[in-house]
Amino acid sequence: MTQGIIRLAKAEDEVSIRRLQMLFSTEIDDPFGIMENSFEHSYFAVFEIENNCKKSIVGMVSLLRAYSKPFIFEQIFPDIWDRFNLQKLTGYFDITRDNLLEGDWAYLEKPYRGKALVGALWAALLVYAYHQGYKISFTVNNQKSINMINKIGPNLYKLIGLSSHVGNDHYNLMMFDLPTIQDKLYNFIKTLRREEPGIIWQLPMDCRE
Repeated sequence: MTQGIIRLAKAEDEVSIRRLQMLFSTEIDDPFGIMENSFEHSYFAVFEIENNCKKSIVGMVSLLRAYSKPFIFEQIFPDIWDRFNLQKLTGYFDITRDNLLEGDWAYLEKPYRGKALVGALWAALLVYAYHQGYKISFTVNNQKSINMINKIGPNLYKLIGLSSHVGNDHYNLMMFDLPTIQDKLYNFIKTLRREEPGIIWQLPMDCRE
């Protein structure tokens, strides 16, 4: 049984998150060379374990909030706002770039992979972001990441027709409409909490149980 805590990162977790980021860069590599590293402009959900009375963060996912630096997807697709009108694309006519999020990066140390933890962290963080008032999140994903998202639930995202080839991999720009997928995310979390009672959830969210 998997045991640990899923929670929001705190300021004192920055060193641990930087460590995971270095592992990510070394092991998986940043395919576009532009992985975000702004701790102060991101939300992080982390997976923390305790071993021999010592706590350690062994996994995390992040959502980047808008600030002066372009989003990663804006760097990969610099003409996106010439090709698409943000309000028409999202269906929210009061939305601006400042209201957007971007899924940045995710990493789990090897012993904790294959246990749906990345999906759990990702779903929990999107639920949290929704309750912070966000409606839209973009991300650039390869097929492996898309397969992970598809396991969480059907029709969670929209492919908007922009893609990029890097090496032997193909990356698609995906858009998540947070208000419309909350029930699916919550159902996934509820099922996982039942199947993995050893995971303690400390993320503030709408727990409709």
